[in-house]
Amino acid sequence: MDLFLVPNNPLQTSLLSPNGSVLYKITTSKVHGRSVSRLTRAERVVAEIQWRNWDTTTTVRSPQLPGLGGIGTCASEFLYRHGRGVLSSSSTRYFIAQDGREYRWKIDRHSGCILTPSGSSEQLGYYTCAPTAAGLFAGERKARIRIQPGCGVDYDLVVLTFIIMETKRRERMGDAMARDEDPQGDGAGDS
Repeated sequence: MDLFLVPNNPLQTSLLSPNGSVLYKITTSKVHGRSVSRLTRAERVVAEIQWRNWDTTTTVRSPQLPGLGGIGTCASEFLYRHGRGVLSSSSTRYFIAQDGREYRWKIDRHSGCILTPSGSSEQLGYYTCAPTAAGLFAGERKARIRIQPGCGVDYDLVVLTFIIMETKRRERMGDAMARDEDPQGDGAGDS
């Protein structure tokens, strides 16, 4: 399943199906001086991310996902590092899905984020920006999350963890959201 980012900005986008239906919406606004991203599906809040600032950590809240409701949890506990301690420079993050299994997002410098089961190289999902063969965006180069059939991880959780990972990847690479390849989300490249 392809979820197209229109526009290509994980903090302010709609995730569309190949036929153009809005499946998820991510909006980010300032609340009491902090950036807060809200992930919704069918007008229902799936999750909320309060991004860190100088004196607070990034917090994830979701009434839909076990253990993430109420006051929420620190993003670094929800998407955690393995082995090398909290000061590790590894960009790989792990999480436990609703099936009790551990999964990981790996950052590839060239292609973006890749979702695999922990201890396996089987790609369950990944971020790509490539030409589209069919559907509403046929012939256009569009950013998307491609989730493999039979992925096994709840799509809400895939999208939530992707938003965090892709935002952090862009921050780490120095990408400013203002330098979006397609700021209007219409495939024209508007640079």
